[in-house]
Amino acid sequence: MKKVLFLPLLKMPSGHHQVAEALMDILERRTTNICYKKIDLLSYTNELLEKVVTGTYLKWIRYAPETYNMAYKHLFYEPPVHSFKWYHHVFAKKMEHLVKEENPDLIICTHGFPSYLLSQLKAKGKCDVPIINVYTDFFINNLWGKEEIDFHFLPSEEVKKRTSCSK
Repeated sequence: MKKVLFLPLLKMPSGHHQVAEALMDILERRTTNICYKKIDLLSYTNELLEKVVTGTYLKWIRYAPETYNMAYKHLFYEPPVHSFKWYHHVFAKKMEHLVKEENPDLIICTHGFPSYLLSQLKAKGKCDVPIINVYTDFFINNLWGKEEIDFHFLPSEEVKKRTSCSK
């Protein structure tokens, strides 16, 4: 049986999960002998960490939305996001372990962070699984892995024109 792994981020309900669920539902109706699995990398890495990050994230958006917007723009648009070296190693190792453990035939990323990590692993020859990015916004920030990703599902032709995704 073939396996397709979906990778959103965090456990909280979000557009990333909704897109993954919608794709899983469509594919389940149209295919047979394929197993679909959705995993949040942060929970896979550390359940307590995921709860803390989710709680902090939701409080930040609720109580200081203007600072969230400013930080999001600063971190994910202006300089390339690849400055997150302090936790990159931990999550890259966990992602590598997850891919080996699950042994999927295809990976679909609905969030930029898993996409970024997988792109890095592919560049180092540590992942040979085909990967699809399914972008969940009408813009593409610098967090998404692009270079080593096999296919990019973009939300519109306009986004396609503004992006560097060539596949």
